[in-house]
Amino acid sequence: MRLKKGQPGFSLVELLLAFLLITVGLFPLLRALSTSLMASSASKSYSQAANLAQTKTEEIKNLNYDSISAETKSVLTNYPAFKREVQITNPQTNLKDVKVIVYWQAGTGEVSLNLETLFAK
Repeated sequence: MRLKKGQPGFSLVELLLAFLLITVGLFPLLRALSTSLMASSASKSYSQAANLAQTKTEEIKNLNYDSISAETKSVLTNYPAFKREVQITNPQTNLKDVKVIVYWQAGTGEVSLNLETLFAK
């Protein structure tokens, strides 16, 4: 069906302009959604790492002082996306500085979270 001159309708220029405006408005919206999803994922990983570090610290608190020992960096059995390491130093006699470090991949590299606690004899 052809429109006759003077009949209401949209010209090709009007349609292209409308398409351009929708496209220009849609791209920032999609970018914001993408950024939001990445931030949500990063937040979830960080929270999980904090929970894993806190859980290990609580396990160490329940040990006898002399039983507290270091652990090498290794993958966690139930959490394959995370690795954990326990480092121990003795800043003073009868004092252990225990650092629980949880690692995970994020974006371009490895990220870590440290939880440090002092234990006295």
